[in-house]
Amino acid sequence: MRPPFRSKQEVIINAPLETVWEYNMDITKIPAFHPRVVKVELLSGKSLREPGVSYRCHLSGGKHTCVEKDIEIVPMQRLVTVLPEDTFGISKCSAQKPDRVTLQPVQVCIRDAVHLGSPSS
Repeated sequence: MRPPFRSKQEVIINAPLETVWEYNMDITKIPAFHPRVVKVELLSGKSLREPGVSYRCHLSGGKHTCVEKDIEIVPMQRLVTVLPEDTFGISKCSAQKPDRVTLQPVQVCIRDAVHLGSPSS
């Protein structure tokens, strides 16, 4: 028996949470930030995310696609998406769980700058 497919990515974006949320709500912008998506087809005819909206992502190389459907949206906190159909087999995994995107504000404070490779004086 094969273990369930799992993947986790973390990205830190230097922008206000509101800006990131608003940008991510526009499905047509997925190819601008997802390195493997070259085109998005709006299956529900809607370009903004809401529960029940479906879209097909065409992946680079032209061979594969996947259909994603938003099932839960908690504004400024998380998006939950399922993958009901794809051409590479993930949707057929019985243990597939919804894809959960969680947005959290992060503050970074740099107190001391260290320059690697610089001779110390």
